[in-house]
Amino acid sequence: MNRGLTPHYVNIIEWLSKDGIPLDGCDSNLIEMLEALARSGSVELHAGLTRDKLILIPSRDDFKLHLDLISSDCLWQVSRFAYMHFSDGVLVARSPIADCWLSVNDETVSEILYSLKLPSHLPASEPNDYVMNACRMLARAQIIVPCGSSGEPFEAHDPEYRQWDFHDLLFHSLSRLGRTTQRMGGVYAFRGEIEPLPAAKEHQWAGSFCALPRPDIPRLSQIDISLTTAIETRRSIRQYSIVPLSLEQLGEFLFRTVRTRYILPTAAGELLSRPYANGGGIYEQEFYVTIDACLDYPRGFYYYDHINHGLCLISYPTADMELLIDEASASAARAVRPQVVITIASRFHRLGWKYRGMAYATQLKNVGAIYQTMYLVATSMNVGGCALGIGNSDRLCRMTGEDYLVESSIGEFMLGRSL
Repeated sequence: MNRGLTPHYVNIIEWLSKDGIPLDGCDSNLIEMLEALARSGSVELHAGLTRDKLILIPSRDDFKLHLDLISSDCLWQVSRFAYMHFSDGVLVARSPIADCWLSVNDETVSEILYSLKLPSHLPASEPNDYVMNACRMLARAQIIVPCGSSGEPFEAHDPEYRQWDFHDLLFHSLSRLGRTTQRMGGVYAFRGEIEPLPAAKEHQWAGSFCALPRPDIPRLSQIDISLTTAIETRRSIRQYSIVPLSLEQLGEFLFRTVRTRYILPTAAGELLSRPYANGGGIYEQEFYVTIDACLDYPRGFYYYDHINHGLCLISYPTADMELLIDEASASAARAVRPQVVITIASRFHRLGWKYRGMAYATQLKNVGAIYQTMYLVATSMNVGGCALGIGNSDRLCRMTGEDYLVESSIGEFMLGRSL
């Protein structure tokens, strides 16, 4: 949306009736023109309030210019998908189920919302007065929703809405085109203000570096099972031998899945090449290896040096390490105690420096690519691999000393020797 120009003002309460027909008899072409101007940000839509107190802003390209009359006879409630936040100097009210959102500069809105925290009648007011028009705007943006005969909003019983968590639907709506007005994609918003993070992370554990065995990739390319076989026989393995993985197997697995092959300097920062696919070639991931059982290697919590292919000891077993292993087991339905847990962490700002609106979504997609690569390599090596659905990001931060907002975990994968 173009916010560079000063928008014109349109009072949509005066223009539109409940059926969306202009009161002065203007034809549908004018309405379509106003809709297009509103979507482009060239026209601001107000609703009979003092200008700038409450502005309706389209967020979808199929936005239609209507503002229905609302009944004060039925009960209303704040939608469980509604939220308010501060953005670019403006307090905004949004809902991911709506095709528009509101810019709020009026404490009356807070009073209305508070009065409707439970199913209630709209605040007493005359038709088309200040409060009622504010309610119409809130209803148009689906910040407040009507309750049915049961006394509950439709969201409470409609299966299409009940199965969405608030944060999931919000994330879905704002990380893809269609329901957001923010800039998206590789916009390099911080170029010239903040230096991009380097490809190789500076860390304090280099003194404990221990090189891992390296597999013979040319030889493996001759004797490995086919890609089709790996895909068709891939499974999540949750039963392990009492004999743990060997150090050679662990080294081969990490080398074939997450090592850095080379670093490529560019004008927009350093890019990398690793065995798995990654959005933008940025490879923001770091890998931490928790070893509970491994032949020829002590139990402990390690940082994987993906540049030099080795493990750096962070700590021998601690209470947090034991809980990390227990949480991994719980995530695998307690079917097995993992011999090795690989925690995938993200250096968020390596990707956020380039991408806006989709940075976190891209990181989760990258984790999916890592999971698939790990599954296929584990299948090829005949070792037991299993992606985990949940992990404790705060626990990892305590174990690494990293800031939660700078680097924390976004995925986990467990390994063990197959039966």
